[in-house]
Amino acid sequence: MTLGRAPGIMQCSGPALVLAALLLAPFHNKAFTVDDPTFLTGATHMLVDPLHPSAFEMVWNDPYRMRASEMFSNSPVAYCLLVPTILAGGAEWVAHLTQFLIFAVGICGAASLSLRLGFTNLQARYTTLLLAATPAVLGMAGTAMPDIPAMTFAVVSMDRLLAFKLSRRWTQGLAASLFLLIGMLCRGHLILLAGVGAIALWNHDESSKPLTAWLHSLWPLALAPILMFVVLWSTRDPLAESAGMFSAPLNYSVLDAAARNLIAYLTHWVLVIPLAIPWLILRFRHLPFRLLWPLVPIIVGLVLAEHSVSRWTAPIAVLAAIALADILLDGWQRRDFTQLFLLSWLLIPVVVVPYVHLPSKYLVACAPAAAMLVASRITRQLLGVTLAAGVLLGILILSADAKLAGLWRQGAAQMIAPRVQAGETVWFAGSWGFYWYAEKAGAKVLSLTAPYPKPGDIVVVNSSWLRDETSVIQRHTVLESSEDASPGGRIFGGFGRAGFYSNGYGSLPWTIGRDAITRFEVWRVD
Repeated sequence: MTLGRAPGIMQCSGPALVLAALLLAPFHNKAFTVDDPTFLTGATHMLVDPLHPSAFEMVWNDPYRMRASEMFSNSPVAYCLLVPTILAGGAEWVAHLTQFLIFAVGICGAASLSLRLGFTNLQARYTTLLLAATPAVLGMAGTAMPDIPAMTFAVVSMDRLLAFKLSRRWTQGLAASLFLLIGMLCRGHLILLAGVGAIALWNHDESSKPLTAWLHSLWPLALAPILMFVVLWSTRDPLAESAGMFSAPLNYSVLDAAARNLIAYLTHWVLVIPLAIPWLILRFRHLPFRLLWPLVPIIVGLVLAEHSVSRWTAPIAVLAAIALADILLDGWQRRDFTQLFLLSWLLIPVVVVPYVHLPSKYLVACAPAAAMLVASRITRQLLGVTLAAGVLLGILILSADAKLAGLWRQGAAQMIAPRVQAGETVWFAGSWGFYWYAEKAGAKVLSLTAPYPKPGDIVVVNSSWLRDETSVIQRHTVLESSEDASPGGRIFGGFGRAGFYSNGYGSLPWTIGRDAITRFEVWRVD
């Protein structure tokens, strides 16, 4: 994004920036949620030991205290971005402002990349609007997780890569490498973006020896993974030197989840990223319906084989599969390398299929590619409908998440902080956002790893993601309990089972329900 192109980029990005700001501003003080505490704790540790950012312990995936380097695929980048939040005393608005500013850069990067790919100014504007109104992107923009940074650095790296392709200036190639490096350090599966970039660099009519020229141009893509492993090795945990970016995915990979995750990968393109439905509408007369014969039995078989997957997801997955197949076939028939490049970008999250879950956040880094594919063909009328649906679902997800996270913050403030201030020894059992607020209020985390509570100690138990840690307490007296079962939006549970942050809880990104959002109990150890 050179200075000469800046006015055009801002002209194309302006409406989307305003839209994103209006949608996210009401959630500027939204409580920390789900996995936010892992990154916040890492940022806190960065201030103590910046050379070993993952060398700390938490009680998270298991009921035992473990090294973060063995549990999380986090990185120095994800932690560094939250250091200002920690320096501000853990202020939520600082984290959300940081996310918005990075999101804004990503929107501008999508506009720049669209123009560089030959899109018109109107198509580039449509791209940024679709990106700003993507429900999965909006939902993650309301967190402190590194998915929005991963998306931003991915799209900026591809923009710099195409600038390098046109100019052959080594500075542009180096910039592409560094931005790609940062993106990979935010989310490890973006290492496959190097392969996607190789497709973008191909130019079959560049010279009499296109293969040779192409191979010579790949050095920025080769440099980024090399630099990533150098960074990970030099900042490794000295007490768990074998751990790193890929240790958590390997440790928590289960083949039993592959079928469920593959179905989730497909349904996300329909439910939370506006790709499949607009594409199917625009291409209806030219769709390869002949592929339904092999696709329907395969997808139905996967759904029936996985008991935890709702049966209604089968037709949704079929729609997404047809859309992806049509993008491939249409691009190949027309030798449209731009379309094939964008499709390959969409396929990156497939590598996550063997992991324990595949929530839509792992597709957020691909949202710019989805937006560009749709924007290249969409009509003004369909754009309006798509934006309205995306904005509505995005707000519903943010609102339901804000309610849940707010209860964690409120529970720590009401049940832990007063008792700690009164001089009592307080422990907590629970995770997600409650973990951050409970520790901040002065409570100790309960686990199967010593030390354990003593008679007379207080334990505040939260129902959200309990493991087996409460088994260390043999006898206790319940002093008080509370729960919120008010009807409304749910991102976990509810009618039809939602699981926005983890498809293991359900296939919907949002639903309504009357079930308990979360429950607290205060115990005194006997």
